[in-house]
Amino acid sequence: MKQAAENNGYTLLADAFFQLSNQDVDLAKQLAEEALSKIPSQPEAILLLANIASINEDYIAAADNYRKYLALQPMQRTSELLLANVLLKGGELEQAEKHADNILKLIPNQPLANYVKAMVRVQNADYELAHRHAELALNNKFNQPNLKLVAGVSAFYLKKHEQVLN
Repeated sequence: MKQAAENNGYTLLADAFFQLSNQDVDLAKQLAEEALSKIPSQPEAILLLANIASINEDYIAAADNYRKYLALQPMQRTSELLLANVLLKGGELEQAEKHADNILKLIPNQPLANYVKAMVRVQNADYELAHRHAELALNNKFNQPNLKLVAGVSAFYLKKHEQVLN
C-alpha cells in the first residue's frame, strides 16, 4: 500500500483518514496535503484538512477549507454548520451568524445553528434573540455549559428570574 501511495492520491487520502483515526493528526494532515497535490480540488481531502485544522484550533485554516469544500459541494449543509462554528470560535461573528441563518431557514430547530446564533446574539447584547436561540438549542439536546450560561445571562437581562435559576 505504501508503494502504491507514492503515486496514487486516493491511496494517500485513505491513509490520511486511517492516520487520523489512529489520532496521528500531524501525519494525517501531511498525507491529506500530499493527496491534494496529486488530486487538486478533491473534496474529501479538503474537508479532511478543514477537520484537522479545527482539531488543531487553527480556525482560520479550518474556515478557509470549509469554504473551499462548500464551493465544491454547495449542498453539504453539515459542512456549513461546521463552518459557522469555526467562524464563531475564530471571532468572525457576522460571518458565523450568516451561515447559521442559512441553516435556520431550512431547519429552524437545528441545535448547532441555534447555538451559534445564540452565542453571536449575546455578544451583540441582543438578549431576546440570544435567549430564544439558546432555549431552542437546549431543548434540542445541545447541552453545552456555555450555552446554558448564555440562556441564564440573557434570561437575567430579560428579567425572567425563574429561568435564570433554571
